[in-house]
Amino acid sequence: MDDSLQFKTGTGTPSEPVVEGTAPVGEVVVKDFRGVGCPMNFVKTKLALAPLSSGALLEIWIDDGAPIENVPGSVRNEGHTIESTVQNSDYWRVTIRKK
Repeated sequence: MDDSLQFKTGTGTPSEPVVEGTAPVGEVVVKDFRGVGCPMNFVKTKLALAPLSSGALLEIWIDDGAPIENVPGSVRNEGHTIESTVQNSDYWRVTIRKK
């Protein structure tokens, strides 16, 4: 996040593009929070969900360990739905449906 509280462009690979901004319901917004420690990864997740419409999907990329142990539960406590959690080689892809 920069000084104007905007998210910086993430780092994706050609097969896994990072999409910034909002998306219509049915499309997925992807945010890369790898390397972001707790609790900031949850704070950034909440900020990413804020502009989305109800029912929209947000996919976050988070690290193993504390992030995957804490963020999905915190998201559920906010009333959102975890659609999937998929472990890649060194990080997790968590898909969230906004309430």
